[in-house]
Amino acid sequence: MSENIQINQFRQQLNRSLSKLSQERRKLKMYYNTLFFMALITGTIATFLAALAAGSQGKIMLGSGSQGWQLTCAIIALMSLISTLANSFQQNIWIKDKFWKIEDSYGILKSLITEIDLDPSAYSSIRRDYQRLIQRHPDLLS
Repeated sequence: MSENIQINQFRQQLNRSLSKLSQERRKLKMYYNTLFFMALITGTIATFLAALAAGSQGKIMLGSGSQGWQLTCAIIALMSLISTLANSFQQNIWIKDKFWKIEDSYGILKSLITEIDLDPSAYSSIRRDYQRLIQRHPDLLS
């Protein structure tokens, strides 16, 4: 097999890995952003409802009498719970760790692709760097 064919196949392999990482990166960002906005919106709604209920002296409630207060308080509690859980999941170390692993691998892969495009004679060195990257993050690149 000629060296040019090997280099082209390797370049395709790098591009496939980059594509896979890009997809993982998008999914993780969407998950992270969804949790962020869920926490923000539900926390805001809970605060707004609590302020309305307290400020209106019971005139703006979801129902009348004690059942209205119970329903209002239950909705506020539920919104606060959702906000707290979404915020906790967003701050989870696993998400941040995976995000930085993906960012690290993504940057290295992009530089390897650029390097092989600029200097195909460095194929052996670039292949070694790619193998090291796979060993470092087998969960992302295998």
